[in-house]
Amino acid sequence: KQGNNVILTINYDLQDAAEKALKETILSINGGGVGSKIASGGSVVALDVNSAEILAMASYPDYNIKTFDKDYEMLYRDPQKPMFNRAISGAYAPGSIFKILTSIAVLEDRIVTPETLVFDEGVYKIGDHSFNCLVYTQAHVTHGYINVSQALKDSCNYFYYKTGHELGIKRLDYYSKKFGLGQLTGVELEGEKPGVLASPEYKEKTFHEIWYPGDTVQFAIGQSFNLFTPLQLANYVATFANGGTRYKPHIIKSIKDRDTGKNLVSNESVVLNKIDISDRTYDAVLKGMRMVASNGTASSTFASFPIDVCCKTGSAQVVGSNATGTFVAVAPYDKPQIAIAIVVENAGSGAAVAPIARKILAKYFNIEDNFEPAKKSE
Repeated sequence: KQGNNVILTINYDLQDAAEKALKETILSINGGGVGSKIASGGSVVALDVNSAEILAMASYPDYNIKTFDKDYEMLYRDPQKPMFNRAISGAYAPGSIFKILTSIAVLEDRIVTPETLVFDEGVYKIGDHSFNCLVYTQAHVTHGYINVSQALKDSCNYFYYKTGHELGIKRLDYYSKKFGLGQLTGVELEGEKPGVLASPEYKEKTFHEIWYPGDTVQFAIGQSFNLFTPLQLANYVATFANGGTRYKPHIIKSIKDRDTGKNLVSNESVVLNKIDISDRTYDAVLKGMRMVASNGTASSTFASFPIDVCCKTGSAQVVGSNATGTFVAVAPYDKPQIAIAIVVENAGSGAAVAPIARKILAKYFNIEDNFEPAKKSE
């Protein structure tokens, strides 16, 4: 018996752009490479900031639904897992895109103000343990005195080691939960995974080890044991972008009677919780994200883009592989409408996957855009 008609929130043109950009970018990153360190797969999710309607959701590699039955055995045995929906089932360390949350937390709990300058000493020490800022490791220099917006722009690990350590794991966990990280979103799709939110309780239960201050500073920069899905990451940044209202992500807009066309179900947006984010915090964090796009780690992709984009890149370290490339963006700067999260396995950096977002945003804002990222140098 033929069922009723389900109307999705998916924007056809945006979905098409997301699928093509994800595939093209992954193939470009690989450049014909082979072995265990090529970009093996990834996902992108785009949400309406003010409703959490899923506008696009892509996972790569994918498959042809028309030949699914014939291809099933091959798909099942494919080590790249094309039937695995990375958008809702893949759980990844967020890397530096988590610094948006740490920034919000340390500002709201008054560890720093937007004007506070923290001096980057290059190495943050806890007892006998040292935690290096990346620029210190690479070039033996530091960021000097830096405020929270500049720390986001430069992705200064030292700033987040220090402020995250002072804030503490309990408050970092509190804000993470408020933003829905490490939790099921409740999207109407089978196979969603909750991921992992690191905590002293999780470490004790899983590894039978106590939580150390060093775990907290790693947590603050998006490492530790944290593993989140791309859908969670998209909703986290959408929640921030709209000022603190966390909606339940959904993909069904309505269900209509197949004979009469009458609405049987209208899926209204559901508010899961609200987070108090002051105007000062919001402005400082969004400003930092804008700086990432204008003259920071994503400027090679967005400096020439006609819409003011706010974003953050991340490179989550994975033992035995290239870093996972993570990226989140919202636009436009003055009143965000769309939020995007991208994760690509073995991409090496978040900057490498930022062009995916540009292509989606160009389609969303009806911009004719011929941008092509610079080819990766050997």
